[in-house]
Amino acid sequence: MAERERKLLCGWKSIKDYTGVSRLLMIRFGYPVYDCDRATHHGYGVCAYTDELDAHKKQIEAQYGKP
Repeated sequence: MAERERKLLCGWKSIKDYTGVSRLLMIRFGYPVYDCDRATHHGYGVCAYTDELDAHKKQIEAQYGKP
């Protein structure tokens, strides 16, 4: 499987759309989502990198199984 390019996602909506995981479950399972400076990141309060999200989701699925 080819590695995806590292991309910055800003805002819960774009992060949720990318992962397919709800905001509540991302918080509960400790997904790597960071607080961002709203002035720097176009008014968004949270940011995440796609490669970190992919790795974390893969680890969670291995531990708990796919839904």
